[in-house]
Amino acid sequence: MSNLDIQTEPLFLRITKKPSFRKDKIVFFAVEVQPETWSKVDNKTHYIIELLANDHAAYDELDSGAICRIVPETLLEKQVTINDSSYNRRFVTTTNFTLVRSTGSLIIKLLANSNKFKSIGERKAARLWERFGEKLYSILDQGEIDELVKVLSLPIAESLIEAWELYAHTDALLFCSKLKLTASQSFRITRYYKGDTKAKIEDDPYRLLAFNISFEKCDEIATKQYGIPYDDHRRLAATVEEALYQILNSNSVVSDHDTLRKKIETFIPEDELVTLALQGGYENNNYVLLANGNYQSNGSYLMETFIANRFRYLLNTPIQLELSDSNISEIISTYESKNELCLTASQKEAVLNVAHNRLYIINGGAGVGKTTVLDCIYHVFDDAGITSVQVALAAKAAKKMTEATGREASTIARFIKRFNRKDINPDKLVLVIDESSMVDLLSMYKLLSFLPENVRLIIIGDDGQLPPVGYGLILHELLKVPDIQSTTLTEVKRQGKESNIPAVTQDIRNGIVPLLDFPDITFINSNSRKKVLQDVLSVYQEDVHNTQIICATRKMADAINEQCSSLNESKKLLAYNEYYDAFEFTGFRLSDKVMCTANLYDLDVLNASIGEIVDCYKETKEVELEINDNKKMISSFGQIKWDDGVVTEITDDLLDNLSHAYAMTIHKSQGSQFPTVIIPVFQAKYMDRTMLYTAITRAQKRVVLIGSEILFNNAISTVHSDERKADLANKILGSIHDNIDRIATI
Repeated sequence: MSNLDIQTEPLFLRITKKPSFRKDKIVFFAVEVQPETWSKVDNKTHYIIELLANDHAAYDELDSGAICRIVPETLLEKQVTINDSSYNRRFVTTTNFTLVRSTGSLIIKLLANSNKFKSIGERKAARLWERFGEKLYSILDQGEIDELVKVLSLPIAESLIEAWELYAHTDALLFCSKLKLTASQSFRITRYYKGDTKAKIEDDPYRLLAFNISFEKCDEIATKQYGIPYDDHRRLAATVEEALYQILNSNSVVSDHDTLRKKIETFIPEDELVTLALQGGYENNNYVLLANGNYQSNGSYLMETFIANRFRYLLNTPIQLELSDSNISEIISTYESKNELCLTASQKEAVLNVAHNRLYIINGGAGVGKTTVLDCIYHVFDDAGITSVQVALAAKAAKKMTEATGREASTIARFIKRFNRKDINPDKLVLVIDESSMVDLLSMYKLLSFLPENVRLIIIGDDGQLPPVGYGLILHELLKVPDIQSTTLTEVKRQGKESNIPAVTQDIRNGIVPLLDFPDITFINSNSRKKVLQDVLSVYQEDVHNTQIICATRKMADAINEQCSSLNESKKLLAYNEYYDAFEFTGFRLSDKVMCTANLYDLDVLNASIGEIVDCYKETKEVELEINDNKKMISSFGQIKWDDGVVTEITDDLLDNLSHAYAMTIHKSQGSQFPTVIIPVFQAKYMDRTMLYTAITRAQKRVVLIGSEILFNNAISTVHSDERKADLANKILGSIHDNIDRIATI
């Protein structure tokens, strides 16, 4: 690294990567730009700036795209070589800094990230801000297309103006920006309050809680900007609202008195003020007080009540099927003969009962034949002229459902978005909800709100598996209601009779600590983190192509992925880095086992899909892909072959949502099957029976548990979902719904 002569002339730089804030300095990447045009001076020179400053708050506008003026105080240069090309990295230290043009981060992120503004990505939005600055707001308000076409094509400019007229409220957005709210928060607030945004927030800043803004941020705005006193009635009411939100974040939708009071005391420790807060919340309809003394937020109360009323309606509405029991029995016999199998008594009971109920639950553990029952039921409905529609919460679960039944399935969200409600004839359609243990309160509310009230529902699930990631409980609550007809299947069909996995998983499901000294399910004691990682790696290497490591925590999965990937010395996967105008190592290599971590429908790749990198290109290839029936040229860095045999290109979007998959979390493993499963049982504070059960039931032939027997035994005796509080079952039964002390007015 060489010293260069210190420049006394100022440098104008555009920040290319969001700064990192350290104890006494701010560090960011930048390129030099012309002060008149803001165009890049040199593609081969890149700056790393150390801005010596203790007051980080003064630099809130520092972000990718901001332009600053600095006078270097130290200047060092290092030449680096990437793919045979040389680049200069200049390391600058300074205290002489001026922000020439801010990022305009609010409007850039608003235009780039909202699906309301189609064809405007972050780069286009940043270019608009670079060209027009604050004037961009008035250009959009006035609909000045002639100005926008200096940066955008005419169709995109026209589309942007049209969208802005429908969705944006400039004065309100600028007001929110001054409150240091994010783009997404600002957009939600202004879409709701529109022109009244400023007046509503000034009247009660704690209204922002409803837009997922932290109590601390609301408190800061209320006390520092508007001088609202500590014991103001608005603040007291907000503490109750925030306490209920926190309880909701723990996935419970109701709270007992003691739990709620303790939450409120974290904001106002004085007993008399806590009492005033609860009383004020009651008088102002901020929550619902249930007859049993529990508290419920207005939102979750309304959703549970709506769902309960729908289910009660289905239970009380008779159904007419144009098939007799003898007809159904004939269909079952034909199905058995055709598929060379014999349904159990419970499976036949489920098929018969589903046909005669508008609402039915099929519950049971892994491998008990739920899909077989479902397939047979579809044949019954086909004969009756009834269309079966399949949905699941997760895209991967929907895909597995399609593969298992040979009929199309979709996520709940896609079904609502793509299905035309007017086309639904409740008497000629049955909706099947698979993997229902994963379905949370909000998802079920959205689904039932979309469907006609008397549509048939079949709910498939396993109450022994993990509860929903979101708040509330659906399947577990429905199983508490005796009036809802259900069948619980218990006979395992997936493994052969010689397998010990079904018996072990059934013991765990029932809370019994099983023996683990079988050839196909074993436990290896390892009492240190280092030893666990060593043993996991050793067992994994016995059969890497048929083995999946499943972890209780993301931290453990990351550590194992780091170990496994470090053993791969194959060809590197390189991708273009716009900051350095060069290709850099992505962290992935040829033959790496990888997972997609988002639903990328354009590429037909779903969240939790697992694959292997099968090609790493020497340089970027431009490939033609068909996206939404349109052909499009996209840059690709290599190829991945997924577990379903499909090969896709590695694009920027895919690379941004790619992780190693030698190990995965238990949540990500739901809906999948693997020949051999390794489960680390170590340093997992929240591991419980449902996590162990879900992980073990992913295995088809062999299970190896590695870690602490004490943790394993404690996990079997613990079910965290039991700590969740819900009220759906009570509302369906009517025991609480009919005796509410007071129904809140929203």
